[in-house]
Amino acid sequence: MSESDQLDVVVESPRGSRNKYEFDEKRGVMRLDRRILGAVSFPADYGFVPGTVGEDGEPLDALVLLDEPTYPGIWVAARVIGVSWIGTRTGLEAKLLCVPVGDPVYEDVHDLNDLPRHVAREIGQFFGVYKQLDGGTTTTDEGQEGRQVAVRVLAEARARHRGS
Repeated sequence: MSESDQLDVVVESPRGSRNKYEFDEKRGVMRLDRRILGAVSFPADYGFVPGTVGEDGEPLDALVLLDEPTYPGIWVAARVIGVSWIGTRTGLEAKLLCVPVGDPVYEDVHDLNDLPRHVAREIGQFFGVYKQLDGGTTTTDEGQEGRQVAVRVLAEARARHRGS
């Protein structure tokens, strides 16, 4: 595994949760941001990549596929396998798709195509509907791309952070 596709993900919201947590940089703590309205929950552990800045000016978002959810604030060593694109009112937003380093369940998963097809579809469907009941905020699933594109997105976000 090269350094270009390895990262740490700080988990904000665990898989299966309907609570949306966010890291409060000012106070150095996790805060409950909101409860996701509707009959959906996070399809994977969801958080951010420290030392990055996404196109939206925030740390780059990432999902880590794990068989068991972790907890808010846990750091997970992960490997990038793809990127999910979400349409927002301000444009496209990248969500890195990752698997945990050293987990034998995912040792043969190196690219999006190595996952069962329904896993990527469920992630896209989640982001397409998770804000529908938030009162005026909507997102759309704009598809996924594989490891090569995700590694480029990660490198650009790391460069943006160095330049800020």
